[in-house]
Amino acid sequence: MHRVHRAGEGPSRRAAAALVREKVLLPRLGAEDGACLRSALTVLGREPVEVETAEQAATLLREESFGLLVLDTEAEDSAAWTRSVQRAMRERGGPALLLLVSSERPEGRLLTEALSGTLAYAVRPLSRDAVVRTLRSLLEQGPERRDDAEASLASEWKAELRREREVRATVEGRLRELLRSEQRLHALLEATTSVMWTLTPEGSAVEPSVSWEAFTGKTFAEYRGHGYMNLIHPEDREGVWKDWAQVLRRPTPYSSEYRLLRHDERWRRMLSRGVPVLGPDGRVREWVGWLVDITEQRKHELALRESEEQFRAFFNLAAAGMAQVDPVAGRLLVVNAKLCEVTGYSAQELVGMNYIDLVHPEERPQGSAGLARLVGGDAIPAINARRWVRKDGGDMWVEIAATLLRDESGRPLRVLAVVQDVTARKHAELERGRLVSVVESSPDVICIHDVDGRALYINEAGRGLLGLESLAEVQGLSVLDTVHPDDRRIIEQEVFPAIEREGRWVGDLRAVNLRTGKAIPVFTQYFLVRDSESGQKTGLGCISRDITERKRSEERLTFLTRASRLLASSLADETTLLMRVAELAASSVATCCMVSLIQPEGTPRWLEVAHRDPSRASHVQQALREAPTPAWTALFDALSTSGQAVLVDIRETRALGPMHRALLEAMEAVSVLAVALTSRGHVLGIIVFASGDPDRLYGDEDRGMAEELAYRAAAAVDIARLYAQAQRAIRLRDEFLSIASHELKTPLTPLALKLQGMKRTLPVESLGDSAERMRADLELAQRQVRRLAELVDGLLDVSRIRAGRLQLELELVDLSALVRELVERYEPQAQRAQSRIFLEADPSILGRWDRSRLEQVVSNLLSNALKYGAGRPVHVRVSASGGTARLEVRDEGIGIEPQSLHRIFQRFERAVSERHYGGLGLGLYITRQIVEAHGGCVRAESAPGQGATFTVTLPLEGPSEVESPCDDVPEEPAS
Repeated sequence: MHRVHRAGEGPSRRAAAALVREKVLLPRLGAEDGACLRSALTVLGREPVEVETAEQAATLLREESFGLLVLDTEAEDSAAWTRSVQRAMRERGGPALLLLVSSERPEGRLLTEALSGTLAYAVRPLSRDAVVRTLRSLLEQGPERRDDAEASLASEWKAELRREREVRATVEGRLRELLRSEQRLHALLEATTSVMWTLTPEGSAVEPSVSWEAFTGKTFAEYRGHGYMNLIHPEDREGVWKDWAQVLRRPTPYSSEYRLLRHDERWRRMLSRGVPVLGPDGRVREWVGWLVDITEQRKHELALRESEEQFRAFFNLAAAGMAQVDPVAGRLLVVNAKLCEVTGYSAQELVGMNYIDLVHPEERPQGSAGLARLVGGDAIPAINARRWVRKDGGDMWVEIAATLLRDESGRPLRVLAVVQDVTARKHAELERGRLVSVVESSPDVICIHDVDGRALYINEAGRGLLGLESLAEVQGLSVLDTVHPDDRRIIEQEVFPAIEREGRWVGDLRAVNLRTGKAIPVFTQYFLVRDSESGQKTGLGCISRDITERKRSEERLTFLTRASRLLASSLADETTLLMRVAELAASSVATCCMVSLIQPEGTPRWLEVAHRDPSRASHVQQALREAPTPAWTALFDALSTSGQAVLVDIRETRALGPMHRALLEAMEAVSVLAVALTSRGHVLGIIVFASGDPDRLYGDEDRGMAEELAYRAAAAVDIARLYAQAQRAIRLRDEFLSIASHELKTPLTPLALKLQGMKRTLPVESLGDSAERMRADLELAQRQVRRLAELVDGLLDVSRIRAGRLQLELELVDLSALVRELVERYEPQAQRAQSRIFLEADPSILGRWDRSRLEQVVSNLLSNALKYGAGRPVHVRVSASGGTARLEVRDEGIGIEPQSLHRIFQRFERAVSERHYGGLGLGLYITRQIVEAHGGCVRAESAPGQGATFTVTLPLEGPSEVESPCDDVPEEPAS
């Protein structure tokens, strides 16, 4: 690159020119020249303005001011460009001018002198640094003008022409000399490894080339003229034509690159260079050139360029932070976007910063020492969890991998460091550490399996439960291996389908200790483990809890519940109750259970020995018979004195004080629990539980269960004894009532007959008023005797009913006629009670009933109505409908409280005070029993002060197997 300039103008014009040196006008150049010029102008802070044609340049030069004009002397329309530039330099005061030329030929220098202004020229191929230096020197000078520019231009032009003629004469002589050596040159070129070619000025091949034919495998006839273009790759031919067209218009050295078909039918990339051979007249006589196979070179360059591009792309787009560091000063030279992102600094802030400034103060000594070791030649591996400080002051954790780059002489050039932000992972590791600590200390079993069900991890509680000593034993275990064989069906048929369907399963299973084979009940939850981002299944989780104690508690509770129901559901004798409890215990909470009751002399009477193995029961019974009596007495005393169950672990002591060793061996017990049956301060008996399972040792909860059972069993025994006593008392009472009723009935019959005879034989005429008084006294005596007879009959009926001896003598009875007869019979009693009886009855209602018992029912209802409704009317109605007779007796008396309606049909019960109304309270009870014996029903409806209505319904067909419809009438208590 060369530069020439003229003397400049004054300071004022230079200052004015500086204002317009911001824009640079340049033509559209080739890719390499354009890139070089734009890069140089960017360095100098100038704005390039590119135009396609000289006309566009002229327009812009008229409208705008430019501090620099660039002119390509080898452009096709260079003359038009020159005119535009000359016009602008005259009109605008001479901007700076840069000429692009291909050599330092005189024409180039002449052209630079022909244009006014401060000039410089650049020789191709262009170099950015050379252009920058030339332009910087050029732009520092002001524009230069002279008034006699045109005269000087003409003079210098003529001088240059003379010099050109002289030079041309010299050149022609040299050319003649060159022509003489042309043959020698051709021979030399043919001997080279390059492919030589010779073309006419128009670009046609007119003479053969041995090297061309050897390379292409084609004859001269095949590539003659422009036939050689057929051997050039179709995609490259257009470019070759353009290159030829350019040099044919202006003869300059030719250069082109294209793919050529080799003799082996493979395309090879060739570099073609040629120069024009000029004749004496300065015209091109021919073109001479050569081809060089640059296929491998281009491949190498392409690979290198791709490698550089890949490295640059990797560096800039890497997911990890990357930096190039000065190995001596520690300054950051180049950083990528990721490093800016993770540190919070911009690239401008990071470049030039010492990397130690990013390191946490506590770790800076280690960071400096690490860089020193790396520069010293030590291989530094990745540094785990090094702390850095972000721009906002927050801590971050990074991993750094670094390598040292050296130059050809081995001197440290720079350090390439890869910085990975592992803050999230570090926090996750800390969190995982805490989680693992929690999981390992958890009493629950926690397992992680892969998607195929193979165990990956089991915590310490799980390893202990399964009998594993280390994590190494966990590997390879499947889900099925950890459960009891009998529960594997549940895993296959329930657990796996539920997990596939719902993602989880919860329930009870039995785990198995792989070392001892022991089955352990566990409450288990299986669940799918999924990736938090993709949602894909990554494994199977399992959380289990040992529920042995819960199962035992449930077993104890179930046993207590069933035993309580058994004790409460029956009033059987005490022996039967305790035997059933022993059998229930031996099937659940004990291997063997023994129950006994204390005899009056204080010795035990063993009622039952229940064992899960029936064959062992006889051995236990034999041991009980051989056990010394004082030993059992001492045990009873100990139980009654302490008030608590006795608990023994046979593994610690083979015999407990008074208990015989042979008995323990017969029971095959490892743990024994004995409890006394105590009621009202007295020991009624003893229950002994024995466990033969080493894993089932009795504890405090079992003690509580035994004491609760003993309390309930003792109460049941006490109740059974009291019930038996009550039953005996009731039987004695019923026997007494039956005997007393018969004994009372015996004198009443003759007494009634005697009073009746006395009344008939009483002489009324002779006694006068005294006879009337006596007749009235006799009638009163008869009524009292009848009343007493009714009471005695009631007691007899109660005895019969309680004994189940109430007999019915069925016959065809007209209920309407029966009721009319009884109403007439009760008229005198109604008059004495100042009441009236109103009867409404169907003409005839026939049914199969016991006449005397129906009379008893109607009499009881009429007596009640007249007794509690005295002074008010009584309404009686008899009707039939649908195979059922209906008797209704309604009074308007004092009524009955609602809470008393449910008990008026029970024995010895009444709704009012017996002080005012008397009676035994048996009438309605007997009425209900008679009606129900006929298959009928009796009901009462009443309210205080509103009277009472008693309704009896009887089937016309008489009693049947069908149950009585009186379901709402309460049953009589058993006592």
